[in-house]
Amino acid sequence: MAPSTSSVRNDFVVVKRLTKPEGGDHGACNSGIYLVKLKTTGKKYVEKRLGLRAIRNGFAQTEKDILKKCAHANIVDYKCSDLDPAGLGYASIYTQHYELGALDTLIDRFHDRGRHPIPERFLWKVLADMALALCYLATGVDASQLRFAGRTAHRRSGWTPIVHQDIKPGNVFLTWKCETSQYPALVLGDVGCAVRRSEYAGYRAGAPAFYPPEGFAKFAVERDVYQLGLVVHCLAQLLRVPWEEGGLVREDPLGGTRYSGELGKVAKACLRRRGGERPRAGELPAALWEVAEGRRREGRGVGVELPGWAVG
Repeated sequence: MAPSTSSVRNDFVVVKRLTKPEGGDHGACNSGIYLVKLKTTGKKYVEKRLGLRAIRNGFAQTEKDILKKCAHANIVDYKCSDLDPAGLGYASIYTQHYELGALDTLIDRFHDRGRHPIPERFLWKVLADMALALCYLATGVDASQLRFAGRTAHRRSGWTPIVHQDIKPGNVFLTWKCETSQYPALVLGDVGCAVRRSEYAGYRAGAPAFYPPEGFAKFAVERDVYQLGLVVHCLAQLLRVPWEEGGLVREDPLGGTRYSGELGKVAKACLRRRGGERPRAGELPAALWEVAEGRRREGRGVGVELPGWAVG
C-alpha cells in the first residue's frame, strides 16, 4: 500500500540524518532520527522514525501520548506525528529542534580543549532546569513559580506520574529560545523510554551505564533523580558516560575540589543508593532555589559565561 497523500510527512523535507537506526530496548528501537524542515516556513524540526516492532507493541503510541501530555518549557516540544506505517514501514514523530545540540556535544568540546572545566554556575543551571522537568513528569505541576516561595509541588489531580528512564547527556538539549538568563535553557528530550505508572511493566530501559542501583522492579520516579545526579557527574568529569564503579561515583561524583562542596552535596543526594533517600522530584526545584538564593546573598551567584566555542 502506498503512503497516504494526506500524511503530515508531506509537509516536511529531510535535511539530513542525525542518527543511524538502532536496536536494543524500545527507547532505542527507532529507524533513524532526521533533521527536517517544514516546507511552508523553513523552520527546522526533528523527525524520529519508529519501526514496526515499536508500533505493534504500542511504544510509538505511548511516546506520542506522553509528548502531547508534557507541555512544559523544559521538556521537548511535540509538533505532530503520523503513526501509520503503510507503504513506509515506520511511524514518524516530529518534535522541536534545539539549535545548540545536546550536553554530550558540549562535554566533548570542553574535553577537546584540554579538559577545560565547565563553569559551576552552568551545572547549577542544568540541575535547576532538569529539576523542573522531573517535577512536571512526576506531578504534572510546573514549579517554575512555586519554587520561589519555597513550596513543594504536589501531584495534580488526575495526573499519572511519568518516569523518563533515559536521562543522560545526549538527551538533554540546549537552546536560547525564550531564555533570558546567562546560560541557555536545558530541555529534556527523547521520551522513548518514558512510561506512566499505570502502564509500568518492570522492563529495563535506557542506557545501561545510567541504570540506577535499585533496578527496575517497581515504578519509581527516584530513578530519574539518580540519573540527573549522573548527568552532573558527567559534566563535572567531562565524561559521556559515568565511571563504571558506582560506589566511587556516589562517594566523589565531582572528582575532587574543583567545584563547591554545596554542588557536591546535591550531587551526592541525587546519587544515594536507596531511592527513598534521594530528593523527591516535587521538592527538588524549591530546594535548589533555596541553595541558589543563599549563594547569591553571599555574592557567589555570578558565574563565568560559557565560551563561544562551547555552544557554537
